[in-house]
Amino acid sequence: MKAPSNFALDRDMRVVEAVGRVGGTTIFAARSSSRVIRVRDGQTTVIPVDMAAIERGDLRSNVWLMPGDVIFVPPTM
Repeated sequence: MKAPSNFALDRDMRVVEAVGRVGGTTIFAARSSSRVIRVRDGQTTVIPVDMAAIERGDLRSNVWLMPGDVIFVPPTM
């Protein structure tokens, strides 16, 4: 992320919009290996997100966010 931060979800938002809200990803981001980490009732769920596919128009992994979700975009190796 260009400017990692946190913010309250004040309305319905999908992953790509949240990433855009913090300035997008850097050139070093492994966008195809992104994920949303969600904890509900003590259970952690990791949801794969392919930011590169979303940018190409494949919106299947552009999930709706829930309060407390963490978006993780790892660096390329």
